Amino acid sequence: MSVSPSSALTWAFSPCPNDTYIFYAYAHRKLTQLPVMAQPHLCDIAALNDFARRGTFDVLKISAAVYPEVATEYQILASGGAFGKRVGPILVARNKTDLLLKKEPWKVAIPGFSTTANLLLNYFHPEMKHASERLFSEIASAVANGEYDAGVLIHEGRFTYQEYGLELLEDFGVMWQQEKELPLPLGLICVRRTLPLALRQEVCQAIKRSIDYARAHTAEALQYMRQHAQEMEDGVITEHVRLYVNEFSEDLGARGRSALAALLPDTTLDILSC
Repeated sequence: MSVSPSSALTWAFSPCPNDTYIFYAYAHRKLTQLPVMAQPHLCDIAALNDFARRGTFDVLKISAAVYPEVATEYQILASGGAFGKRVGPILVARNKTDLLLKKEPWKVAIPGFSTTANLLLNYFHPEMKHASERLFSEIASAVANGEYDAGVLIHEGRFTYQEYGLELLEDFGVMWQQEKELPLPLGLICVRRTLPLALRQEVCQAIKRSIDYARAHTAEALQYMRQHAQEMEDGVITEHVRLYVNEFSEDLGARGRSALAALLPDTTLDILSC
């Protein structure tokens, strides 16, 4: 099943390298016989979560943590998600030793209250009550400038925090793996439930095909990733993809489903297999 250009599906994802890598072929119509998509909308993950709450797009990336809020409107696709294997959001500070001696509550910058990063901060550190939202790409500099005691970094931030003179306090991906012995669900691709089932399945398959194309045409995809990456170093971009585009991006599988159930234990998960 497909749709006419006049009724093309709307979609949105983040500018981070794993998303632009995954969706490169789809966004540039490199593949044939795909459900027709309108021009994609790229924006920060906190904005994507807000769009999901409002039901703005037919297909979009969300933080895994926000799915319980949008489950009545959206179904999870088994392809296209981001799962970390011993990697995830990181907690950083200017001076680890001084911070650990501080008696007052820490002021922590987070990339959004609805993000998986904040869910993990609350899970591992329920005592940290003084969190503030900042655009993910501004957090490292804000911590370095002394606006915050610490910050939770996502996307390329895990690769560049040392350039700001920051020190690593914790990697939530490592902590999650040690406790759960499962990968860490970070982001999910969701599809509007009201779309025909055959169309939703076509979208899921198309994302898998788009990943395959990017793997076979990495130099092509890299150009698109460079256009949107916050950090332009090719080494950072490719390392980001290596870590976050893995077997769980192609298909959650049983292990990915178990990881998601561990992250969202009170949520009924509805995952569409491709």
